[in-house]
Amino acid sequence: MSSNPPDSAPSAPLPPDKDIFEGLDTKCIDMLTIPTLNISDTVVGIKDVEYIGSYNWIKNSESESDPSPAIVVPVSLTISIIGSPPEWQNKAVPYRIPADRGFFFSDQNGFQMPSAILLPLMVAVETVAEDKKELPFDWSSADFVTDRNCLRKLLRWIGGGNNERSMKEFRIDMQLAGKKTVLLNRWDKRYKEQASGYSYGYGFEDHTTSPAIGCESSSGHHRIITYDLGGFKMVVRFEVDACISVKPGARAPVTSSSSSSATVDELSNLLSAVNIGPPTTSIIPVTPSRSLTVKSGGSYVPQNAIVELTTVSERRRPQFDWYEQYPQLFLSQTSLHFLGIHDRGYFHAVEKNELNALSQQARIVQPSLKKLVKVLKIIQELVVKNGMTSRLTLIRDGERLKVYERRSEESCLPKRYLVKFEAKK
Repeated sequence: MSSNPPDSAPSAPLPPDKDIFEGLDTKCIDMLTIPTLNISDTVVGIKDVEYIGSYNWIKNSESESDPSPAIVVPVSLTISIIGSPPEWQNKAVPYRIPADRGFFFSDQNGFQMPSAILLPLMVAVETVAEDKKELPFDWSSADFVTDRNCLRKLLRWIGGGNNERSMKEFRIDMQLAGKKTVLLNRWDKRYKEQASGYSYGYGFEDHTTSPAIGCESSSGHHRIITYDLGGFKMVVRFEVDACISVKPGARAPVTSSSSSSATVDELSNLLSAVNIGPPTTSIIPVTPSRSLTVKSGGSYVPQNAIVELTTVSERRRPQFDWYEQYPQLFLSQTSLHFLGIHDRGYFHAVEKNELNALSQQARIVQPSLKKLVKVLKIIQELVVKNGMTSRLTLIRDGERLKVYERRSEESCLPKRYLVKFEAKK
């Protein structure tokens, strides 16, 4: 689930959908097919998980179309826990929640930074390294910088299936940075969606979580981790629904691998409040008419304390789609999954699962993960071969991924951030 609730009174109707072929040459220059597996293919897992950044988008009280959107990234020893996910309140069931209404973000980063979707990711990572007094992240070492959403789309294409998401067309814009790093830019037909009036996911999040202190104006928390996936060094951004509630007293580690065996209660006791510290603000120009305001503040949340929230009706609980849900947890190494079970909005149970305990789901998705690694290899080779000035795009067409060139050579990052991918001599 997205962590931002719907707007109950949107200021304007949704704009028309964008054309998936917008800005592309008409000629398909290459085509990818779903790879086959060999008996020699090894098990694909994730290792060397490390938290490297996070931030919250801040609601603009004046206008959503403000040309200078703001994010807050976490810096230690501050009073406001901005840059933190909402905190799980562990409320006792039963309770009744109204159906979702209004509009919600499907891609908040694209809405706020359409010309530089990955810029907030890089800014957050750089700021966290400075705060922790660590060496800057070595961007040239990364094979892929991406949103989890792009990996999910590739997995759905690979895995097939007969649900709406599995068959949905998609687009991913690509760009080479440095010698080998592939920037995968999320592309959506629209940045906002309208709630159907029959779902309860956003209401469930709103009812069961509370903003961290100082985060009342937040409209979404995004986290960045790096890990090894089948030999590729990945930098992955994803939205976080919630975290285990803060309890003052015990000191939490700044980073923590999701492979920890700590229980939910132990994690709740681990998290701690932070001390007072003055926030700082900087402004980063993106385009002549648009800039990004960065405010420091917040607290670090261990990787094994973040939570994915999902809902399902009691009638559909036996058919809950773990084949769809498990990769969402796996690709972000989200340790905890809380499933609210309801009958038309009357919630009577919350089923809690830990990623490491979902061994059956892990086995089921393993063939698709092996194919994903093969697809990533093909994509990297293709992008590297076409070079720095090339702008390639993937379009799903049934069982194939078609490759097109974009007509514009515009970069997806400002030049001063793109050069960070060049290996230091």
